[in-house]
Amino acid sequence: MIKNRKQFSAWVIGLLALSLAGCSEAEVPSATTPGDDPLVNDPTRREIILAFQNKLNIKTAGTTRADAPIATTEENEITSLDIYVFSSDKEEGPYTYQERFCYRSDGATIPNATKIILTVEGDNVALATLRPKKGLFTKFYCIANQPKLLKAGAEYTNFVALEQSSPGADYNIVTKAGIPTETDFLTFTTPLLDPATDTDILLTPLPMVGSYSPALDLRDISMGSRTRINMTLSRIVSRFDIINDEKLSHLTITGVSMGHGRKGVTFFPVVPVEDADPDKTLITYPDRDFDGANANKGTQTGAFYSYPSPIADKGYLI
Repeated sequence: MIKNRKQFSAWVIGLLALSLAGCSEAEVPSATTPGDDPLVNDPTRREIILAFQNKLNIKTAGTTRADAPIATTEENEITSLDIYVFSSDKEEGPYTYQERFCYRSDGATIPNATKIILTVEGDNVALATLRPKKGLFTKFYCIANQPKLLKAGAEYTNFVALEQSSPGADYNIVTKAGIPTETDFLTFTTPLLDPATDTDILLTPLPMVGSYSPALDLRDISMGSRTRINMTLSRIVSRFDIINDEKLSHLTITGVSMGHGRKGVTFFPVVPVEDADPDKTLITYPDRDFDGANANKGTQTGAFYSYPSPIADKGYLI
């Protein structure tokens, strides 16, 4: 907020930090990867490397190595990465849940998920190595820095793996569909901001998403090579930089909020959430302290974050 509650939109630059995610696929020779992966010698699984081409400004102590842990600037830092795998015995689908791979910066293990590590390649590529089951057509959905998913406003945890009859055989089929279906999964949302909760604000590290579909053909169980998929993670929030020099403007900003904002978004694609009650679709965000090295001294980058809003919402900063 500003002293005397004046609006300061003239000093605000809003930067929408969304970008289109591009993917490419290539076969590379099989090789071992760092980490203690119990699936490394499992012949029923295929090694997949997801290479996130985000120019993450990765900082490492000493020499950059292929097995160095990821470390980035605040906005690009990855503290969690969840990779949801959906498969089908037909390329056209339907696709249902098969398994989940998880990375946590604190090394935590997530129940009913396979733990993975992140490594760095060069100066700006993060690598995730996973080994999904062979036998089906497979899609990958990646969500960084947002491990909690909501369905119809409630946290979703009911992930049940599909079952297949004879992986590698021409007659292999899905004998029991997984839960959820891909169609259902694509309706899931971020946690919804509560305007009545003072601490319900968006901070770094920022949530990001990326996906690989069309599907990858993993039906041939004899295939031993690994596949590298180049992918870009896209942020799902808008970033606002605020320009204010209190010596020139004679205004001191102490907090920032947003009127006519959205509570949350879906992930694939990123679409603002609509409330069942139209009068509750738009909210006023809780105040966030206006701080940082350049606060009220010039340009403060990343001063405020919000979920993206359509122009018709007529959102504004307060």
